[in-house]
Amino acid sequence: MYKKYVARLTEEERSQRQTLLRRGRTYARKLLYARILLKADANGADHWTDEKITDAFAVSTATVARERRRFARRDWRWLVLDSLSPNTGAAFYVSFPSEQARLLARKVEFCYTPVHGS
Repeated sequence: MYKKYVARLTEEERSQRQTLLRRGRTYARKLLYARILLKADANGADHWTDEKITDAFAVSTATVARERRRFARRDWRWLVLDSLSPNTGAAFYVSFPSEQARLLARKVEFCYTPVHGS
């Protein structure tokens, strides 16, 4: 099944979550999300499917997908523009080298306010 957001944890992120689970001294929801991410990690040795995660942790598939999306979008930035001006990701290519512009364009989501709403 195609997944729009894939969780790929680094070694540091994985060890932080494992330490959090070992200590177990935080909010239950935070522990649950740590477990979900560790099992949904595409780079992990024991990668589980969403269905297997939902069965094991008694959560919905939407919860698993939402947590993967939240983790994948942790580095995103939101750019709010006043009107429907022609500002797009192409503007990055004018100011930055192409490799850096591509990385910036992937991390920015453009949000436009309504014409009479600002």
